[in-house]
Amino acid sequence: MQVRKIEGFQVTGLAVSTNNADEMNTDTAKIGNLWGEFYAQSDSNTGAELSTYGVYTNYRSDDQADYDVIAGIKHLSTDTSLDEVPSNWVKVTIPSGDYLVFADQGEMPQVVIKLWEKIWQYFRSSDCIYTRTYTSDFECYQQNGVVEIAIAIKPV
Repeated sequence: MQVRKIEGFQVTGLAVSTNNADEMNTDTAKIGNLWGEFYAQSDSNTGAELSTYGVYTNYRSDDQADYDVIAGIKHLSTDTSLDEVPSNWVKVTIPSGDYLVFADQGEMPQVVIKLWEKIWQYFRSSDCIYTRTYTSDFECYQQNGVVEIAIAIKPV
């Protein structure tokens, strides 16, 4: 893990509201279905100039309360194809700031689950020197199979 200063950017995609307790129950989990719907709708809208992101935002308080998840895309160029996304997609801004970034490589979705477990364990640890802001956190899925999860933190 490493601290990075990240410039703000926008992600456009599909959104749901959920919480960690609901996500632990297959009857109430929403994130898996969100990603399935995102990939079904994004086939004609994704390409080499786009990166796929999972954004966690609008935390009602902390990681135990409700929050919004956006499965979406970010432009890596000045291309305007984001103007042509489905009408039910939303746009969210990731704020500039300090982020603690965790990375791993592996099979999906296990690698993401493993990273989130590592993140929760780290922030519960007595060795943790960072404080989460609960503004916006995000997952970045890279073409080489690496997943990075960036957690917004207060400056040290």
